[in-house]
Amino acid sequence: MLSVRWRAVAASVAFGMLSGALSGCSSDEKDGDGHRKAADVRLKQPVKAPAPFDSRKGWQVTADWLPGMQPFPYAVSARSQTVAYLEREREGRESAYVLRARGAVGGKTRWTGKSWKAPALTGGQQPSAGPPGDAEPLTVPRVTLVSDGKREYFAVWAYGERAKDRLHETRDVVAVAFYKVRASGDAVAPISTATVPAPPEDPQVTAGESGLLIADPDGDDASSVDASSGRVTDVTDDIGPAGTADGDDAHPGGIPTASGLVASRGRGGFGLKHKWDSKKVTPPGVRAVYRKADVDINEGIYAGRPNGTIVDRAGRHLIAAWDPMDDDEADNAESLLAVHDTATGRVQATVKCPDGASFMTEEAEETAWQPPTHGVLSRNGRYLASGSLLFDLRSGKGRCVSLGEDAKTISLRSVMDDGTAYGVATSTSDNDVPVRVSAAEGKPHALPDSTRTPDQTAGSVGVFVHGGQDTARLTVLAPNNGS
Repeated sequence: MLSVRWRAVAASVAFGMLSGALSGCSSDEKDGDGHRKAADVRLKQPVKAPAPFDSRKGWQVTADWLPGMQPFPYAVSARSQTVAYLEREREGRESAYVLRARGAVGGKTRWTGKSWKAPALTGGQQPSAGPPGDAEPLTVPRVTLVSDGKREYFAVWAYGERAKDRLHETRDVVAVAFYKVRASGDAVAPISTATVPAPPEDPQVTAGESGLLIADPDGDDASSVDASSGRVTDVTDDIGPAGTADGDDAHPGGIPTASGLVASRGRGGFGLKHKWDSKKVTPPGVRAVYRKADVDINEGIYAGRPNGTIVDRAGRHLIAAWDPMDDDEADNAESLLAVHDTATGRVQATVKCPDGASFMTEEAEETAWQPPTHGVLSRNGRYLASGSLLFDLRSGKGRCVSLGEDAKTISLRSVMDDGTAYGVATSTSDNDVPVRVSAAEGKPHALPDSTRTPDQTAGSVGVFVHGGQDTARLTVLAPNNGS
């Protein structure tokens, strides 16, 4: 789930708002065949990466145009080993952008999209004057992968204001364009587009298997957008607010799938309408509903309330938090986290996190140039990382990699086909520490402070988003065959 506001964390070197196109490329430059000329993608700014990646071999693009503290607009298809990102074609009230897709290996351009206009910024999207860490409005479009495991699309979307025509007033909208990941050519038209009236407060955008869900945090206004057709459907009646009474630590709204919307329910529980319900797919040792003895008014728990809360998603999987509600008081201090198949609700893996250990499956803290993350899968589909959780979907076992009380919170951002996950250990009072975790061991290991961990992986290729002196960079490194 992504918000039109995001919490920007100070980068190592701040930068101001700069003009220009992607480094090495002007929006008006053309090659001999009349195609849009590609940027110079040679690796110029080194990245000290973990051992599996070759810090000397890869490619790199920069975004001089990106305003300070805004996330780099990109997405990765690990399945097709494609990296797509936005280039700004021109600036203005309705800025125009071009989506460029490159092969993760080598960086060769596979295709470029047709110029796409983002809605004009609303009055509320002006950057705040507050210090880094304040909630900042999203002022650039985003790129999100939509995948059901077979069909894949890159969704380019932006929040802003737009009028139907010159005879109508402007209104707040979320505009979106979907492109096939396996497209080819130059100026490729999107397979579908849509303009959706934005919910009145802080719209949340969630990518799923079939498209996007656009909803407000309380579930009072929600629409799904189908990627293949651009069809917009009002799904407000199908969802509820986040599954806890106060709405904390839960995945609001739902997850679009090929069979419908997997939705959280306001009074607890979740499911896919007319297909399956969380009360029928509880993990072993968990009760489907709370009993009278479980009542805790302060926690919003009452007899008969369904157990289970969606907290994250990745591909065709969702992660749910369950209260074991065991009679053993010691076990009551644990949370059970389970991975479920979104098509059937079937439990695929579980893990218990002890009291005091933060599993933080909700979106990880953002850093400058790097947007918030959700759960991620390895390219082979075996491993799933989400916050401080690491699951092996083949064995059905999970790891809660947090070290317990007083430990920094671990946020895993990427996972490789061998089960090695990378991320950072964060705290509010100290610098982040890069970490590596093996699914076989489950213990986090601190890496040297100068190491930059991959934000995403595409098989054995690492994708890194980072800042330089005055610009944001996206670096893709080849595997280190000598490691």
